Amino acid sequence: MKEPKCMNRIIVAVDEDGRSDHAVRAGLGLARVLGSTVEILHAVPVPPPLWPDVNPVQLASINAEALTEAWNTLSEHFKGVFTEHDHAGRPLEDLLRVMPGHPAQVVIDRANELDAGLVVLGPHKKRRLLDFGSTARAILAKVPGNVWIQPCSARPIRTILAPVDLSEHSLAALDQTVCLARALGAEVRTIFAFVTPELGYSYGMTYPVAGPTYVLDEARNATEKAYREAMAKVEWGDVAHSHSFVEGDAVEQILEAQAGVDLIAMGTHGRTGLSRVVLGNVAYGVLRSAEVPVLAMRHPEREWLT
Repeated sequence: MKEPKCMNRIIVAVDEDGRSDHAVRAGLGLARVLGSTVEILHAVPVPPPLWPDVNPVQLASINAEALTEAWNTLSEHFKGVFTEHDHAGRPLEDLLRVMPGHPAQVVIDRANELDAGLVVLGPHKKRRLLDFGSTARAILAKVPGNVWIQPCSARPIRTILAPVDLSEHSLAALDQTVCLARALGAEVRTIFAFVTPELGYSYGMTYPVAGPTYVLDEARNATEKAYREAMAKVEWGDVAHSHSFVEGDAVEQILEAQAGVDLIAMGTHGRTGLSRVVLGNVAYGVLRSAEVPVLAMRHPEREWLT
């Protein structure tokens, strides 16, 4: 099976405490089904070159020992967790790469070097408290391809939820989703969340006042019509698909619709280095709280501003 162009090379970023095991299994599974190349990448923070009282020879020795220890630890861990079937019978040493440096920068540099179309990450241990961590934020902002967050056990992807908002980027992400669904033999469920427009403020009031019912009905009907027309123009081919037009907060509606799906695939809208702006508020909210994997897709022609 020919893989989607956006996933011809996959990097799975891993840690040493087992939180990334689900991500490894997901990445290996995707590579096996899509025929992609895959690399399991781990970064080892090392002393900076100007560390006081350490000469270059000592520094090189410290770095070499740290890398070897990390490689051995991960290799033994993976042998105890994954079978040969998981990695298509290939020796782990062919898949595992341990490199020195800051984790985010190592992943970003390696993704650029390989022109990787996908980076797979496990959940950050504090993702529900505030964020998914600085490593994930930096990777989402600067890798050349897409990012897959795997917060749960890996399973076959049979149903993909694809939120859309009719923007050019959103529709481009949907095209990628259809390509992936075709390769995986999955169905696609699109969802559009209509948010009741706030038409203005009444004199002397500090909260928005909705307009006449007929105005809201017209806006709702026009938006749903545009959504249905846009979905009719998508080149679905033999990919099974369905569409849902709902009303309410986009993040809440998407999270409610995740029941019964195996993946949420959506575009990101950001332009700067701030978390919510990098992703767009909707993608940010979904990534923070989704119980299923999320594929965050950047526009193929968009460059992040930093």
